[in-house]
Amino acid sequence: RRFTTTLSEENCLVTFSNVTPSEVADADIPKTNFQLYGTGLDLLVTLHVGGYAVTDLTMQTASRVTFRLPSGFAAGTYTLRANNENGERTYLLDALHVLQTQQQQQAPSASSTQYPSVQ
Repeated sequence: RRFTTTLSEENCLVTFSNVTPSEVADADIPKTNFQLYGTGLDLLVTLHVGGYAVTDLTMQTASRVTFRLPSGFAAGTYTLRANNENGERTYLLDALHVLQTQQQQQAPSASSTQYPSVQ
């Protein structure tokens, strides 16, 4: 599920291993701190989730990047893509699963409750 555009993984400066959480409800995205694990992550120049360029990197070390995403992600499966300073691309396919939040039905209020008429 992961690959790079270099010929061998040994030559790649950045590799991904996993992201946590890997599954999140769409309503929870803006308040979630995502953790991306791998190697060479301090060399990331850009990080994309699907077509979205991540700009909110809250921590970045060689083995972990913490990031946040804005609201508005539709339910679906997203690939992570990064470019390092040499222009090499690294991918983690189908890494993030966004689940659609179910709409909660409002309980009827006492004033709106309708009763069948008695005949």
